[in-house]
Amino acid sequence: MSSKLRRLLTPYKLLLLFIVIVFILQVIVGISFFHTVSHRFRPEPASSESKPKVPEKSKHMDPGPSQEKLSQSHNLKFSCNITAKEPLSAINRATSSQCKQSIADLVCSIQRGEVYPQTLPRYCQSKVDQTRFGEYEGCHQDSFSQRLLQGDMIKLKTDNSPESCIRHCLETGYLFAGLQYGVECFCGNTLPARKKKKIPSESCNMECPGDPSQSCGGYLTMDIYGTGLTPLVPSKIGLSGGDIDKPVKIVYLLTIAGRASRQVRRLVKQIYSPDHYIFVHVDSRQEFMYREMEELSAKLPNLRLMTQRYSTIWGGASLLTMLLSAMKELLEMEDWTDWDFVLNLSESDYPVKTQEELVHFLSSNRENNFVKGHGREQDKFVKKQGLDKTFYECDNHMWRLGHRTLPTGVQIDGGSDWICLNRLFARYVVYSDDELVTGLRTVFSLTLLPAESFFHTVLRNSEHCHSYLDNNLHLTNWKRKQGCKCQYKHIVDWCGCSPNDFTPEDWGKLETTRSRQIFFARKFEPIVHHSIVNSVQEWSTNVTIEESETKNSYWQNIYHHQDLMHDFDPSSLLDYLKEVVKTKSENQMEFVKLKTLTAFSLKDNINATLGLVEVDNKATGERTELEIKFKYAPRQKFNPKHQSRLTGASVGANFDPKELIFRNYVNLLTQESKIFVKLHFASNESDPERLNFIWFDPRKRLVAKNSLNFNKTSLTESASPKLNSSLEAGVWTLLATYQNDLLFTEQFLIVQSQENPNKIAQADPLENEKYITNLVNSEHIFSWDFTHLDKMTLFQSFFQVEALCISEKPSGSNYPKCSEAAWSSLFLDSKSEISRADSTGYII
Repeated sequence: MSSKLRRLLTPYKLLLLFIVIVFILQVIVGISFFHTVSHRFRPEPASSESKPKVPEKSKHMDPGPSQEKLSQSHNLKFSCNITAKEPLSAINRATSSQCKQSIADLVCSIQRGEVYPQTLPRYCQSKVDQTRFGEYEGCHQDSFSQRLLQGDMIKLKTDNSPESCIRHCLETGYLFAGLQYGVECFCGNTLPARKKKKIPSESCNMECPGDPSQSCGGYLTMDIYGTGLTPLVPSKIGLSGGDIDKPVKIVYLLTIAGRASRQVRRLVKQIYSPDHYIFVHVDSRQEFMYREMEELSAKLPNLRLMTQRYSTIWGGASLLTMLLSAMKELLEMEDWTDWDFVLNLSESDYPVKTQEELVHFLSSNRENNFVKGHGREQDKFVKKQGLDKTFYECDNHMWRLGHRTLPTGVQIDGGSDWICLNRLFARYVVYSDDELVTGLRTVFSLTLLPAESFFHTVLRNSEHCHSYLDNNLHLTNWKRKQGCKCQYKHIVDWCGCSPNDFTPEDWGKLETTRSRQIFFARKFEPIVHHSIVNSVQEWSTNVTIEESETKNSYWQNIYHHQDLMHDFDPSSLLDYLKEVVKTKSENQMEFVKLKTLTAFSLKDNINATLGLVEVDNKATGERTELEIKFKYAPRQKFNPKHQSRLTGASVGANFDPKELIFRNYVNLLTQESKIFVKLHFASNESDPERLNFIWFDPRKRLVAKNSLNFNKTSLTESASPKLNSSLEAGVWTLLATYQNDLLFTEQFLIVQSQENPNKIAQADPLENEKYITNLVNSEHIFSWDFTHLDKMTLFQSFFQVEALCISEKPSGSNYPKCSEAAWSSLFLDSKSEISRADSTGYII
């Protein structure tokens, strides 16, 4: 470069340097912008609050074969191309061809946009302060993990602007509107903390598609405006007191799905009145309970059974169908026309106040509807509840079919499915053909747990919105750590939570209902804890239950011979019961058939199994009934060294992780049983301890090992070995060890399956390792030798007869009459006995 040129450029050196720096900065900004845009359209990371109970790509969900293979192997017809894993998995796993085809047809209809409404009208009239409409609240910093406004979000790709977004949020019933990333419109009722989230307005710098002169937020920055709306905030407290000129009349809609007939009768005795009605729905799979309720309805004029029955699986759409069907049937009755409220209950509910108190309260609030909301922002609730997924019920299963977009224009609400609705609103949800109700019926017919959201959502968005009272009149015993154990994966493609049974340790919760507008509590399960029901009844009515031989007794049916379908197969017991009849009667009686099996609980512990058998009396030639009281006798030994640590242990099947009990009350373990060991520890302040379990089959082969880390915060723990689904019949042995020391041992009987008596587990036995012989007290490993015992003697080694009684006592019989044996299922139990209604209409 010449000296002349250098002299010419010298004055411009600083200018040239400035231009270079600006150019470099522009390049950096451009790279950053494109990185931001590409990142913006990646899937948003879910927050810890919004993660569904089951991940989108569930490792438990078999993706199944392709559509082509499904079509060929099951002769299915597909009207569209299905490639998503969830519907293909559901079609593959469904049992019946009809269910498989229904799922395929539904998925294709959804793909064509023929199922869900895109938007729904909101009819709730709310007050709007026009002076605050469009009031600017500033620019705020947002985040994917914790959205500023969580009520609703839509994308207005062509016409987003402050006015259009504010109008949308106003129509949807929200107090604030937020614009972000140009096209996104958020709604909510809670303004973020100004100091933490408010940022300079320059950070919200993206143009609005509907009005380029205005900004619509930015990348994770949000322009927030007020709508001027006074949001609907339902009161949690109803009116109380005052004179009641005309008391309300209640329909108790009692939904039953179990075998606790005596507890149902006890509940009926508490709520039955000539001034109110009881309308009963019995699950279509429960034959025993339906017969029990038929008998009851013949005695009580104000108790009736639904004509239509449904299989109401947990979380199923059938529950909402049943509730709407029940209300329709009630509204169409020609003689039950004077009811004011319908209140649903189950067999696990029990009153904590008198009926007079409930009637007085509802009479003061006859214009209200009682539902319990979730208390969360809509966005969180939708994801937690799985409302953004399509679920379809068939084959008694709720199949998850993939993501869906909920209709805009309404607020999704929900919480508890225990409700109390007035007649006017019940008529509206049953008969209305307006766009809101018909659209929501469609949405919630394809929803998990629809009864927990349908009534809430209709109520919040309809003209009845101001009758919303945020109280379902129930206290529910939630223990989330125990209740959320994914117990329903066999019937629902989701992990849900259920409340726990009340026990004496929960008494403090029950006492709080005295000062609150709470009239029922749940759940009560007398087979788990019976005395708590006695305590609640005495406390709520201020009447002491009469002392009797049955005050602390409870009976629950396990098996009834009239049922066509059985949850419990008693066939493995028949030979044993035949032998008992033969030996105990000295060949004077001959076994005919087993009629019932009953679990008998005494003082909150399963005391025995009662087998009612029909027999022929050879001496008299008459047929009668004999009831046998027998119980399982565990073969256990505990190391005295550890009794201060381990206070109880047992092997069983059908373990309930929520209530920490075995639901196999007979303790009859078959080759198909999934076995568990349950342990109960004393309170221990030490660090978590590792226990080891060693399982031996009947040939004394070591076939499984597993371990358990006992934590001091949980006193009851369980563990299950990984074994084949079919276990070898015979006597098994379990060893529990702690720090290479024997803790306890138990030997238990696996009986042959009747369907395939020769089936034997194909487990490869593990090597008998050295530590077995090094255990302290190792002589207790195989304490009892059952090698040479036949099948019947084995049964008699583990099941022992305690007593017998006879229904009709013949002359010379040594057996007591069952009506005089306090343990017998034929003994009169005054707590649940219902004879009839007297002339005044009350139960006697």
